[in-house]
Amino acid sequence: FIAAAPGSGSCTACAAGKFQDEPAQKFCDPCTNGTFASGTGSTVCGKCPVGKFATAGAAICTSCAPGRFQNVTGQSTCGICPAGKFSDGPGNAICGVCAAGKFSASGSTVCTQCAAGKYQDSAGEPNCDNCSPGKFSNTTGSTMCTTCAAGFIAKADSATKCTACGPGYYADSAGQSKCSMCQNGTYSNGVSNVICSSCTNGTFSGFG
Repeated sequence: FIAAAPGSGSCTACAAGKFQDEPAQKFCDPCTNGTFASGTGSTVCGKCPVGKFATAGAAICTSCAPGRFQNVTGQSTCGICPAGKFSDGPGNAICGVCAAGKFSASGSTVCTQCAAGKYQDSAGEPNCDNCSPGKFSNTTGSTMCTTCAAGFIAKADSATKCTACGPGYYADSAGQSKCSMCQNGTYSNGVSNVICSSCTNGTFSGFG
């Protein structure tokens, strides 16, 4: 475990990061990738534990950075957490899974909540989905979209609220993306109408 140059009066202990497992040698070998020797005079290099890595000649193992992981011992690099997962601290052996209502890109240290108007109903996803027309979400981190009630509509994707049908229009069922116009002989003079009323004797109305 020690080395000496020709003509030396003594042997020298191998430096940290190096080892020698045979006697009567003139040099020490560097620890290989994924291994380390923290002290001097080492006869063997130890394997880096999970959550850490080392390149050749290392005296210590380095913790995987946030957003990365290593679940195998004796490795020279750390892997990147895939999309839909995260690693929020150094030295992680595994990546956490983003919960429903959240998402992440690869290499993330945290999961991000879905924006209002979007949702995610599954865990471990790389993005959020838009609420479809006729539905909405008015908070962040939604796992589902809420259906607009009768008398209300959401015209486009990613709605954060429903809009009431105005006078002359109605929506007779939930989950509608547009209001219907009252037909000839009917009317609605309020908002959020679910039906149009018939004109009484002696009155009339055109469309809307």
